Parts: sequence; structure tokens; C-alpha cells
Amino acid sequence: SLSLSLAMSVIKHLLLMARYDRWATTRLLESVNILGKEAYRAHAGLCFRSIQGTLNHVCVADRLWFARLHGETLDVAKLWAAPYAAADATTHPFEDCYPNQADLQTALQQQWEQWPLFISALREEEATGSFSYQDTAGKTHSSVRFVAIAHVFNHATHHRGQISTAVTQMQAQRKQPVQAPALDMHYFFMDHKKELSRLWTLR
Repeated sequence: SLSLSLAMSVIKHLLLMARYDRWATTRLLESVNILGKEAYRAHAGLCFRSIQGTLNHVCVADRLWFARLHGETLDVAKLWAAPYAAADATTHPFEDCYPNQADLQTALQQQWEQWPLFISALREEEATGSFSYQDTAGKTHSSVRFVAIAHVFNHATHHRGQISTAVTQMQAQRKQPVQAPALDMHYFFMDHKKELSRLWTLR
């Protein structure tokens, strides 16, 4: 049996979320890849127009916060200044970040590999400590590292839900429906009990 202490450290919690983020997005991409390029790039009624634009947004936001936590900046102000896609929009700026689907998935893979390394290197007091960063308008803010990292994973969850809805709606247009995957965190937990049991003993 596997029991968890309520006093789980911030580090362990973030590592759990990093693993879940990778698992959930990987499962979603499997369904997206089956849809084909036309559906991937089509207007899906999403904020960033298409599944392509939404996944690009998730990836760039992930990279942006990773840079901020390292005291760096990314030149992405124009992307965040762009309005949400209109109903008749034929493109959106986020779609041009990684126009090639394979390149986008490679970029996501790189982020998945970096987060656990970064989180594991943090001391508990660093994870719960504050840091300063500049937003896309150039204004300086202060936040807590734990909150910022948790935001990255929660932000991805938000947009995975949007993409799952788009995949479900597109099913009716296909002769062979594509099933949007179940991405519940409990399913992830049940599939990775042994791996996660080692996580609880890391520190």
C-alpha cells in the first residue's frame, strides 16, 4: 500500500506536478497527432484560434516563466499584446512560434526535461522564497517561486482542457473518431504508483 504524509514538501509537490504535466500533455498530443495537420491548424474557436496556436501558447508561456525564474527575459511582448482570435481569423501570432508540429513537440520535450532538474536543485527555503521578474510590458513584479512554478503547470492544465474540447468537437467531422484522452490526475497516480512511491523518499 502507498500512504502519503500530509506534510509533503513543496519540492515533492512540484516534482509531482512536473511529472503529471508531462504525462497529461503527452497523452493529449497522441490524440492531436491522429487528427492530422488540417485539423491541427484549423480554427477551433479557441483563444489562440487553433490547437496549434494553443499548444504554442502553452510552450512559450512555459519557456517565459522558466526564463523569469532564472532572472532572464524573453522577447515575447508582441505575442501577449495580440488579441484573442476573432471568429473569422485565418491566423494568430502564436501559431508562428513553432509552425512545424514536430518542432513544437521537441520544444515541449525540452521543457519537460528541464523542470524536474530545476526543481530538484532548489532548497525548500528557495522554493518558498520570493523572486522578481518583469512582465511582458516591462513592469517589475515580485512573486514566490513555488507559486510561479505551480502556475506553469496549472496554466497547461487549463489549456489542455480547451484542446480536449476541440478534439471532442472535431470527432463528429471524422469517419474514424478520435477520442480525447482522460487526463485526470488520479489516473496518472494509479499508473505511476511505483515511480511516485520513490519520489516521496527523495528528500
